[in-house]
Amino acid sequence: MPLTRCPKCPRLDPLVRCTTKRTENGNFGREFVNCESKAQAGKALKQCHFFMWLDEYIAALGICRDDMMTGAAPEQAVDSRAYVATDTLAAELKNMNANLAELKIMNANLAELKKMNADLAELKNMNADLAELKNMKKLFKVFYISLISIGVLFLMMNH
Repeated sequence: MPLTRCPKCPRLDPLVRCTTKRTENGNFGREFVNCESKAQAGKALKQCHFFMWLDEYIAALGICRDDMMTGAAPEQAVDSRAYVATDTLAAELKNMNANLAELKIMNANLAELKKMNADLAELKNMNADLAELKNMKKLFKVFYISLISIGVLFLMMNH
């Protein structure tokens, strides 16, 4: 049976298949999988306590129980660690490809955001120019009114 690595800890070691030896709770002889990763000196990783009954584990993986009970087929007669490594690497490669696709999308979005930022800066400059034109229009009105007033005064003085 291919055992995957523990879903609860980052270590690459596969889960271990065991059988209960205790008689309480009516579970004697029942198979389970658990993670036997131990805390390592000098590392921040702690001991893992993952546990799952084998039938629940099989259901979670979607493996047919009959295939497991009849023994490994020739193509499955490989060390479970090789299965774990292959399955783990394939899953990690799939995740990495998905992450790469997501990064490409994010990169395209970043390029679009940079373009939008440049457009925004240009709009701010245009807004500043517009404000300057409004000020010039006000000054022109004052100048035009002053010019008309001077012309009217000149006409009044000459008559």
